[in-house]
Amino acid sequence: MQFNKKILNNVVIFYIIGRLDVHTSSFLETEIQSIIKEYPNHNLILNFNDVEYMSSTSIRILIHIHNELEKNGLILKICSMNSIVKEVLKITGLISSFEIFDNEEDALQSFQ
Repeated sequence: MQFNKKILNNVVIFYIIGRLDVHTSSFLETEIQSIIKEYPNHNLILNFNDVEYMSSTSIRILIHIHNELEKNGLILKICSMNSIVKEVLKITGLISSFEIFDNEEDALQSFQ
């Protein structure tokens, strides 16, 4: 599992590379919490372009991050999910809980 980030205006774009499973989800949570502390006034886009799999453990983390940002008046958006990852959110009934975009450009433009 690898992570990269890019800052554009008041948005942190966080790139996740690899599998989000029971073994790697804690690393994701740690990294995102670190970003939230480092950039407390920034919205967050999670770019899933290079995520090949996501477990239910990762969904719990996404919900937690979404709620934490929302209580601080910030927004979490997700982009570039493949069909397998989207299906996990659909099965759990949580797909409508997140703002999901086909690509990073659309997610960024939605902040305009």
